[in-house]
Amino acid sequence: MNRLLLIILLNSFLGISQTNNESIFYNGVELYNQGEYQKAISQFELIIENGEHSDALYFNLANSYYKINDLANSIYYFEKDLQPEEFGSVPQALWWSVVTLTSVGYGDVTPNSTGGKVFTSIILFLGIGLVSVPSAILVSAFSKASKK
Repeated sequence: MNRLLLIILLNSFLGISQTNNESIFYNGVELYNQGEYQKAISQFELIIENGEHSDALYFNLANSYYKINDLANSIYYFEKDLQPEEFGSVPQALWWSVVTLTSVGYGDVTPNSTGGKVFTSIILFLGIGLVSVPSAILVSAFSKASKK
């Protein structure tokens, strides 16, 4: 009888916890849609602190970080479940961001998720626009100046 009571109490507690996390999640999505990305991040991280993990949670968290231009955290949450050895921490994701943005692209780490691939495409174009093209213009100007 005590076991049955314990199981019923545990199930009802877990159900309340899950319902609470769902309301926090929907609140986070609503904040995201209103452009309150930092507040949405706080809501999504609260769910993780409560011990719940899901693809939808990580996807929304990654998008929120992307909206505030935090590239390392964004790719970390896009890829952490698919590739924990390559994207197992924010510093590892930061390394990927730097290598990709500077157009070095060693190819040792590549994203597997759809969100990660779309994100990578955006980062690649940013790298070309912010690093590669200006570098080529600068080298061309130096080359012309040295010929004079």
